[in-house]
Amino acid sequence: MTNLLTRVSDAVASTPAHRWYAEKSHNDRRIVRLLVLLTVGLVFVAGIWIPVTEFQQRERARAIAVQSLFEWITLNRSDLTKASRRQNASADSTLPSGPTIAKITSSAAQFNIVLSRLQPEADGTVSVSVEQQSFDKLIRWLALLEQEQQYVVERGSVDRGSQPGVVSAQFRFR
Repeated sequence: MTNLLTRVSDAVASTPAHRWYAEKSHNDRRIVRLLVLLTVGLVFVAGIWIPVTEFQQRERARAIAVQSLFEWITLNRSDLTKASRRQNASADSTLPSGPTIAKITSSAAQFNIVLSRLQPEADGTVSVSVEQQSFDKLIRWLALLEQEQQYVVERGSVDRGSQPGVVSAQFRFR
């Protein structure tokens, strides 16, 4: 350990900065040390202390906001439940809801179909693209979406893939 310290002190002593420092008078060296300490302190305060303190204050404020929201929800739980039931009861249940990305994704996963693009459209439809997928799996998946989810293929395009029985396709579900 002392050998390492000796090598480090020898390396520092051979630098031009150390030679410049050694040539200064005792008072000048004290001033240089003071300036170095002030610079290190400023870097610590500006680079570490202030950002950590600001982060801590932001997180405390966020925790207080979350806690107050939690307390409000707890106090108003029964009113929120009643309002939710009223809203569900007033909704027209005869109109089918549009396709959801979650249902399409989960049903595709059942058939090991990898969706290459999934995009909701402004008119309530969902566009889906698949590439290099088994034609048989794709047909079974489409049948499931139609029979169980009541999704309708509004538009479809199927192209032959690079191997037999494999296709790339694009669909728009309503």
